[in-house]
Amino acid sequence: RYIRTNIKRDMTTNIVTDTNAIAKSNDDDLIMCNYLVEQMKLEKNRDALRKCHFEFNIISKKFPPQKNEYKFIYGKLGEKALISMFQNIGINSLDLDMQHKIGSEYKNDIQMNNTRFSIKVKLNDKGDVIMINCKSKKDHNLDDINTIVVVINSGLIYVIPKTFNTDNYLKRDAGSISYKSKLFTHIKKNNPEYIYKFPDLLQEEIDKVNETIEVDIYNQIFDEHIKQ
Repeated sequence: RYIRTNIKRDMTTNIVTDTNAIAKSNDDDLIMCNYLVEQMKLEKNRDALRKCHFEFNIISKKFPPQKNEYKFIYGKLGEKALISMFQNIGINSLDLDMQHKIGSEYKNDIQMNNTRFSIKVKLNDKGDVIMINCKSKKDHNLDDINTIVVVINSGLIYVIPKTFNTDNYLKRDAGSISYKSKLFTHIKKNNPEYIYKFPDLLQEEIDKVNETIEVDIYNQIFDEHIKQ
């Protein structure tokens, strides 16, 4: 089955209190995942989602992820675009990195109610999605991660509840754990209800995207903040 049940019994104590709590957490997270997709699909939210689509296209033009200097900026701006969109459609979202004076959140990026999500942004359907960099911790898993993946060029948002059995689509190496690109093909075929398609951009938005050029980030930072 595609849905994984994470409920386990402690064989030494036979106590199920903790697993009941886990089951409730899983249920709450699944409800939130379904709610997000439902809200994005509402006609009244169409303009907010189109605006979000436009912002992602501008991000990809100004800060192309093919260049190393933009990889962090590109992903963080994508998080902010999603948070702004969710706020605009009435879903309060918390940027978890804002809770840290130093560093950032380990696995998750945003929180809505009690549900946390990891946000990933891809330019196209090709390539794996790095979920965790493993250099600073010994034990790593994705069992407790709900994921939102935005694929800009195809205009898709994948909402992946943590109860999905993604084990066959994990790639582990010395430095990271990733979702294989085959996972998204699997979701398209078997769980399309967890995919949202952005509305098409207006012609003036398309024209603006086409006119957008890359930001020369290092020279801009130096000229505006360093140069005397």
